[in-house]
Order: sequence, then structure tokens, then C-alpha cells
Amino acid sequence: MLSRDSQSSDNQISVSDSINEATMYLMQTMPKLRMIGLGVNDPKSIFGTTRNLLEKFGKERVMDFPTSENAMLGYTIGLAINGIPSISVHQRFDFLLLAMDQLVNNAAKWYYMFGSRQSVPIVIRVIVGKGWGQGPTHSQSFHAWLSHVPGLKVVMPHDVQSAYDLLIKSVYDPNPVVYIEHRWIHDQLGSLSRSNAILDPDFRLTPTSNVEIVGKPAVTVVTFSYTTTRVKSLYKNLQRLGVGIEHVILETIKPYDLDSIKKSIDRTGALLVLDFAPSSNSFAKEIVAQLVLSGGTSLVKAPRILSHPDIIEPTSFFLTKNLYFNDRIIFEEIVTLAGFDISDPIFQDEQVMIERRLEEFPHDVPNSYFKGPF
Repeated sequence: MLSRDSQSSDNQISVSDSINEATMYLMQTMPKLRMIGLGVNDPKSIFGTTRNLLEKFGKERVMDFPTSENAMLGYTIGLAINGIPSISVHQRFDFLLLAMDQLVNNAAKWYYMFGSRQSVPIVIRVIVGKGWGQGPTHSQSFHAWLSHVPGLKVVMPHDVQSAYDLLIKSVYDPNPVVYIEHRWIHDQLGSLSRSNAILDPDFRLTPTSNVEIVGKPAVTVVTFSYTTTRVKSLYKNLQRLGVGIEHVILETIKPYDLDSIKKSIDRTGALLVLDFAPSSNSFAKEIVAQLVLSGGTSLVKAPRILSHPDIIEPTSFFLTKNLYFNDRIIFEEIVTLAGFDISDPIFQDEQVMIERRLEEFPHDVPNSYFKGPF
């Protein structure tokens, strides 16, 4: 397991910096590890996550790659089955689609087809996120799709600490892990407790989640990745009104921690799941389905899901406005599930405060310090 360094600094760093630090640490402690991807040596260093790697480890270990995603993943599979692990980076999930043959038909199946004798130690980093004119070909997130593939594990960090820990855990797992990072968390700040080395050669990724409690919980709210940030931004609003939630934050979605969700529902009886993918066959629906199939009778109200509409992402700033759920809509769902009347003036006053906060920057960026997609 990961152990915490008692001498860690409390200084605030960004998620990008934590990914960079984790990669540095891994490459220092694993001499065979490679970093491979389109743009790893770019001046912007993939949102800062690959900064200074080339200078420190050289071009044999930090490799830019031609624009051929299927060939790149095939190359990393070849390295892996010869005992050389790698982290490969695709700057958009949309680009990974060009490598699905290698990912699904080779990487995911290899360990099984060869009698569990040969692993494929690869971490595939992919970046997701809408807004800023990303449009149809740069905005898709198919995390539910990949969680459907036997042989793959899927993780989704939500903050500085989870970004660091999950990357280290993913590299130590001997088989393919898809590490999905939302580009709107890259500039998010937080403190980092740095980890000591994982020395156990039998380490495997297991379902990982955190539970945070606000007030006296009346609703279980399940999030992952950037949706976690949105719910956390409402904590003070909910506390002022005496609306309590139990916030289950998933860090792995294949496998995922269904038990923690079930235990929370036993205490609250109400459920809201957030997902930034299209509604049809979403991962949020997987959670609700498994709760029902496992006898989730503790629910006293119909579960609620907030997800994106089943449409292709527009490029236009004006067409994306009001298209997706925002903090105000999340707030309304939580308050209603908790049994309150959202039309009560006390809640309307809080809604106005949330709306004013949303108006501080354009709807298609996460905050004022976001400077663009690349």
C-alpha cells in the first residue's frame, strides 16, 4: 500500500504539478519506465504534467511520437511484453479512439490469452473535458465504455492527492490501466502528502473511494473526477441551510466501490449520482442498476442522476450555454432530495448567491485562472 511521508510539505500545488511529481518519482525509482506520447516534449508539456522530464531522463526514456495513436499504443505493448513498463499520453480521449484495436484486442486480453504468465504493464493517460470551443472532436469522455472492457482498469483522479496516488498505484499494477484526467482539474490547487515507494510486487489496484460528510446527511451524493469539485463548491451553501449530505467520491470506476455507496444509502435513503458523459448507458446508470440488482431496498426515494444530454458537443460558445448541469442545478437536486421545498425564499436566496458565483467567469471555463486548452 501507499504510505504517507510524515515530512511532507503543506504547500499548495496544482494537479498538473502533482502528476509531474509522481511521474518524476516513478521514473527515478523504476529505471525501465518510459514516458511516451504526442507532445511530451512540447513547450506546454501537456498542461505542465511532463515538464522537465526530457531534461532529466533523456530522449530514450521520454519519447515524443508521430501522430499515429494505434502505432504508439502497439509500440508500448511491445515494450510491455518485453518487460519495459510505460506511461503513454493521449492529449484527448478522442485521439485514443484511433488506438482502440490495440487497447481492447491486445493490451486488455494479453494476460488472459497467455495463461496469466505475461503481463502488460502500461498506464494510458487520457484527457477529457468540454468547453472552450472543443467541439465534437475534442470533448468526448467514454469512461463508461472503457469500464465495460474486461482486462482494463479505469481510474479518474479528482484532486491533487488522488492524481498523485492513483498514478503511482496505476504504474505498479502489472496490467493495463487507463488514467482519465479532466483538464478542468489541472490548475486546481491542494496540499500533497507524498508517498514512499510501493515495494510489494503483488500490488494490485482495488476499488478506491473517499467519503466526506457535510452536516447531518440526508442524501448520498456520488461523484468522480471534476464532478467532485462542483459538489465540494456547494458545501458552504448546504451547511448554511442545514442540508446534510454524505459525499462518496469514486477514484476508481473499474473496479469501483459499490459497498461504500450501499452503506451510505443505508444511512440516508436518498441518492444523487453525477456524470459528465451523455445520459444513455452512462456510468451513473451502472451504479443505479447495480444498487437495484443487489437489493438496494434502503432507498426511500427514486434515485436521481445528473448527466449530459445525448447530443454531440457544439463548438459555439452560445450553443453550449445552459446545455449542461451547473452548480445551481446540483444544489436544487440535493435540496429537493433532502425533502425541502426549493421554492422556499431561504433556498432562493442561496440560489442567487450561486448564480452570482457562476457569473464571475464564462460558462465554458472552470474558473478565472483557466487560460485555454493546450
